[in-house]
Amino acid sequence: MHRTEIFPMYVRISIGFAVLILLFTGALVHMTQVVDGDLASEPATLDERQIKLSGILEDSVRHMTDVIGQRNGTRAGSLTQVEEYLAGQLQGQNLTVTRETFKADGLDVANLIVEIPGATRPDEIIVIGTHYDSYGRSPSGNASASGSAVLVELAGQVSGQRLSRTVRLVLFTTGEFPYAGTIQSGAVVHAKQAKAKGENIKAAVMLGSLGCWAEQPGTQKFPFPMSLCYPDTGDFLAVFGERDLVKDVGASLFSTGSFRVRGGTLPSWVPGMESRGDQAAFHKAGFPTVLVTDTGAARDPYLRSNADGSQRVDSAQLARVTTSLAAAVRHLANAVD
Repeated sequence: MHRTEIFPMYVRISIGFAVLILLFTGALVHMTQVVDGDLASEPATLDERQIKLSGILEDSVRHMTDVIGQRNGTRAGSLTQVEEYLAGQLQGQNLTVTRETFKADGLDVANLIVEIPGATRPDEIIVIGTHYDSYGRSPSGNASASGSAVLVELAGQVSGQRLSRTVRLVLFTTGEFPYAGTIQSGAVVHAKQAKAKGENIKAAVMLGSLGCWAEQPGTQKFPFPMSLCYPDTGDFLAVFGERDLVKDVGASLFSTGSFRVRGGTLPSWVPGMESRGDQAAFHKAGFPTVLVTDTGAARDPYLRSNADGSQRVDSAQLARVTTSLAAAVRHLANAVD
């Protein structure tokens, strides 16, 4: 082969390699940088209302993890115990609770539903959900108690307001292993029934773990190449899911100025996305959905372990998340397509 023939071959290979790198980089940025919100300054300290809310959230997480503890079908009576506790917390805010009952491995279980009817477009529904059971013998303080506590207080904040669309808040049972993603999952049961009824769910916002926050570099551990696109400090709230809804929810959360927000369309195999079981149920049913999370196992090394107790949940940040979610729910409930 002549030298003049070899040179163009190297050029073609180099150009092809460069094009592949550009395409990969473009796809990665498109996937991960849907929302990229940094605060211009430190978030404001908690106001009096948030300080009170922080205490309520702390007590709620502590009750689920320290008083009830393991909350699943392998510990007799524990699912009923946490179900009754959460229903009582909702009813204590003058909210009407409906139980969506079914059986999981022969055990009677129930989703807890609070519905706030829309004033002008009641047939259009915004669903906010999270599961309340625990993983194995773990107290699951961050894995599930943090999201459950937030949803209960979020229901109280949203109720009584004039909203165009109906807002439905659901505490799902059987959301952890071995039921996550199966026909015995509370989220799957609810999503399938909503689809069968032909319900017009405009958005389904699922809450994952929300209580692990850190200010030290190296505390956020996404795998390569996602690690190139996200901060290595675990001090942001993440929104993952369908692109348009990620933009909408992420922008609304960021507008409160409470914390940094990142959003993307990460696949479910990425560490930290394990709690997408609830989200996947609505996605498979054909409803627009996102997950709001502290990124789970990508930040919290103790998630779903025996050390996942109430002491690891940042109740002050939970208060910020709750008030920010209330703003996002109001935005979604009053949005015009």
